[in-house]
Amino acid sequence: KDYSSEFANDFLSESLLSPKTYAAVNLSKTDYETISSSLLEKGIVCEKDEDAKTAFTIKNAGSVENLSEFKNGLFFIQDKASQIAIQNLRLEENMRVLDVCAAPGGKSFTAASLIKNSGEIVSCDIGSY
Repeated sequence: KDYSSEFANDFLSESLLSPKTYAAVNLSKTDYETISSSLLEKGIVCEKDEDAKTAFTIKNAGSVENLSEFKNGLFFIQDKASQIAIQNLRLEENMRVLDVCAAPGGKSFTAASLIKNSGEIVSCDIGSY
């Protein structure tokens, strides 16, 4: 009722597509240009995301856990929204960070990347202790 049938058709068509796979560059170890060049040599297509400085999409990667770049911690899989949430904190090197909603730890990992492992991060979440 609130949307046109054209909008509804477009929305439903998009919902049937495969979602993009977002990755995050570990800035404490590398940069986007280096990691994208390395992955491109393996036939993996990367596209930098302009909304988040660590975010990029990957295509044709297969199982990322088999890639040496992933095994060596040069990038990790994380959705764009989580990356943007941490980047909005405007973290700088040597900062102290308290992540009180840390499970499973991806946002803490992004924070560590942004401060280039130079500060301190305390990560906790609700759980049985």
